[in-house]
Amino acid sequence: MLWSIALLPLLAAPVMYWLGKHGFDKHWFGKNSGRAVLGLAGVGVAIVTLMLAGLAILGDWSGAYRWSSQIVLLIGVTPVSAVFAIVVPLIAALIVLYSTYHESEPGGDGATTGQAPARLIALLTAFIGAMELLVLAEDLVTLLIAWELVGACSWALISHDWQKTGNLRDAACAFLVTRFGDLGLYIAAAAAYAGTGSFAFADLTQLDGWLLNVFVAGAVLAAAAKSAQVPFSPWLFAAMSGPTPVSALLHAATMVAAGIYLVIRLHAEMSAVAWFGPVAIALGLATALAGGAVAYLQGHAKKLLAASTSAQYGLMWLAVGAGFPGVALVHFVTHAFMKAALFLAAGIAERVAGQHVAHGIFRLRQRLCDDHALARGKAVCLDDNRRTLFPQVSQGGFQLGEVGVGGCRNVVPCQKVLGEGLGAFKLGGVFTWSKTRKAVGRKEVNQALDQRGLRTNNREADGLSLCECQQAIEVQRIDVDIFD
Repeated sequence: MLWSIALLPLLAAPVMYWLGKHGFDKHWFGKNSGRAVLGLAGVGVAIVTLMLAGLAILGDWSGAYRWSSQIVLLIGVTPVSAVFAIVVPLIAALIVLYSTYHESEPGGDGATTGQAPARLIALLTAFIGAMELLVLAEDLVTLLIAWELVGACSWALISHDWQKTGNLRDAACAFLVTRFGDLGLYIAAAAAYAGTGSFAFADLTQLDGWLLNVFVAGAVLAAAAKSAQVPFSPWLFAAMSGPTPVSALLHAATMVAAGIYLVIRLHAEMSAVAWFGPVAIALGLATALAGGAVAYLQGHAKKLLAASTSAQYGLMWLAVGAGFPGVALVHFVTHAFMKAALFLAAGIAERVAGQHVAHGIFRLRQRLCDDHALARGKAVCLDDNRRTLFPQVSQGGFQLGEVGVGGCRNVVPCQKVLGEGLGAFKLGGVFTWSKTRKAVGRKEVNQALDQRGLRTNNREADGLSLCECQQAIEVQRIDVDIFD
């Protein structure tokens, strides 16, 4: 039964992809129900996997498959693997749900088709199964199989939008760097078999001498590359070319977490080598300091979070090297939930701001006519050239016009509104922003017009020109342009 925890997501992934491509939107369900059904399927698989993991922990399940007379694939539940087995599907369920409604199938030149992201959901689901197999492995051969599956899934996910310039290059960079580190795990497996005649974790206590040193060196190399420790950290920045949900799962609970899992799980065996502790401390401390400095200087929001991830895993390595793997395990859990939420928040911000540059995300108010707030009224905002636009009411309807030197010019039609996070206030038929978020009514506007001598023939505020509205607002001492 324990095998089902890993096999369920791995086997469900191709089925979900096929159904997403051929069934959800075309035959069995309504045209607009594809995303909902795909999301329910993906989240359902993650939740069932979570429930099976819980039952396995309570029932102390185990599993074995005899491949040959010399190789037996073993899986089991330990306190460390139990924590990872619960965290992985729990976080993945939320990320899959996010992906369903915020991502689409990629089209040409970086565009999207608007269709439900069947391939992305299928790959994320397979990623869950691969990681579950990795954390449940009780021998080095099973660990290697899962290790390779995690690497393959990460490459496919990073290059998901493969038609976008640079994505395939970045995916290859991340894959090759981690593949170099993976060689260490093969060396470690060979050393273990040479010294004990077995690949099982339980027999590693028999290792000693130079073979033990070779085993630990190989395991450290593989784990350091996977968890983006110095000097392997750059692959983590290349991986940011993938969709936001990929980055969230990659950093929170799968690819990067595989490295720290290995050193926590095998801490007892690895700490038998005198140099392991100092090396782990040195790697972790160097990565934490370098990652923190890069994050401070980084202007790209996702890469900033990537640097933070590298630094946080450096601190986990520091704890393991100091002899506190339990502290590293608790740090992993807290970091997983925090970092997944941060990446998803950055993805939402990017959708509104249109970019991952932190300066642009933090100044979401500068985006003109956001598509996600259609029919919420009209707004004053900035256009793509960072020109300040103010409202204008005319017989033809609502428009936005630029206020520059020499008066009002470059009037452009606009029927959408800047979206989430900001409030709009009606100004006698005109919607505007206010730093004080003070609603200004028709009476106040007309009073301001009287003071300026702008109100003639009992003209009301709804008939004001752009410049007259601006002057009326200025008299009221309400700063409409909050973008400086």
